[in-house]
Amino acid sequence: MRFHSLDDWLGWQTSLHPQVIELGLDRVSKVADRLGLLQPKHVVVSIAGTNGKGSSLAMLEAMLLEAGHKVGAYTSPHIHRYNERIRVAGADAMDEWIIEAFDHIDQARGDISLSYFEFGTLAGLWIFEQQRVDMALMEVGLGGRLDAVNILDADLALITAISIDHTEWLGEGRDQISLEKAGIARRNHPLVVSDPNPPQVMKALLEDLGSRYFQLGKDFGFSLGEKGWDWWLGQYHLRALPEPGLPGKHQFQNAAGAIAVSQLLPRSFRPNEAAIRTALRKVRLAGRYERFDPQNTQVAFEVILDVAHNADGNQMLADLLKENEIQGKTYVLFAALEDKDIEAMLKALAPITDVWILSTAHTERATEVSVLHHLFKKAVPQAKGIVTIDIAAAWQMAKSILTDQDRLVVTGSFHTVAEIRSFILS
Repeated sequence: MRFHSLDDWLGWQTSLHPQVIELGLDRVSKVADRLGLLQPKHVVVSIAGTNGKGSSLAMLEAMLLEAGHKVGAYTSPHIHRYNERIRVAGADAMDEWIIEAFDHIDQARGDISLSYFEFGTLAGLWIFEQQRVDMALMEVGLGGRLDAVNILDADLALITAISIDHTEWLGEGRDQISLEKAGIARRNHPLVVSDPNPPQVMKALLEDLGSRYFQLGKDFGFSLGEKGWDWWLGQYHLRALPEPGLPGKHQFQNAAGAIAVSQLLPRSFRPNEAAIRTALRKVRLAGRYERFDPQNTQVAFEVILDVAHNADGNQMLADLLKENEIQGKTYVLFAALEDKDIEAMLKALAPITDVWILSTAHTERATEVSVLHHLFKKAVPQAKGIVTIDIAAAWQMAKSILTDQDRLVVTGSFHTVAEIRSFILS
């Protein structure tokens, strides 16, 4: 075995492949074939989209667990520990499982170079086989068509909200991005689209392919009411459902898609109404409008963590903050990765922000705070901003100036949220 600790394996993987992101299926498919992973014994659901993938997967996972199934879930990125990316029966994978998976992958790859993400995807697939899950929920990391997750022919797929992100790899416009997302579709296999207004080019592609796709607002849908919300697919209705445990109006859209997937699975896997209701109440997900009240922290003010990392995600966050006004000021601690449309993200948050705290996250892909400050002055020239050298300094600054009437909103990337969440929980 090359290494005996998970940290050593992960450190080595970051330097093994020359590019952090390299889309394409040839290399990872060859290694998966050598490991016997291309024909899983369990049901596979693939989930792509720009926003809402993680929330939709979490809700679907909760429903299936409540129904008594042994579910594997593969997601990315993680917040605190790499193990969060691979879950079995609701629990993070153990170090020993991942190390063993990495060793098998390393031996099978020969001279094939794999990226960090490809190693993780194969590890998830290998662990799910070893643990004999009933079903694997696979979140696409980037795009869909050329993402490592797409080496599998999923039994059922879900495409969530589509917007502009990762344009360097997926294309400039929503049309082109949607075609990349639609790459997870398969002929004669069900595909749920929970974006209420997908581009016409994507719909045309799905029709040409012969995918059995179900469109939100046409083939299934939901409506909000005073006593809960209703959901329907064809003649099947669920009425007065509880609100999802994940805050925000956009989560009804994600929940509707997750329920649709659950009811299009093979009959023996479909959760009943009781399981769906319980799952909606119980589902939680770190970093999705996650609130920490003063009584639960070491600070005097409310902290809200949200991993929104594109303009549409930040707009959803801003809308939710508008619905929850406070007496004091809203401070936004913001740090983002360098491949993002930072000006658009800042503009989306500007209407709800009284004071900005700008910083840089601890990752190679982070936007340097000097660059961020320049973009900030262009995007919101009249706004008040405080510049800090790193997230730790930003946290100390926040603790020194916010009062018990104020709130701190932390957003911009998973890395930003992860650092502040570690400080809060330490």
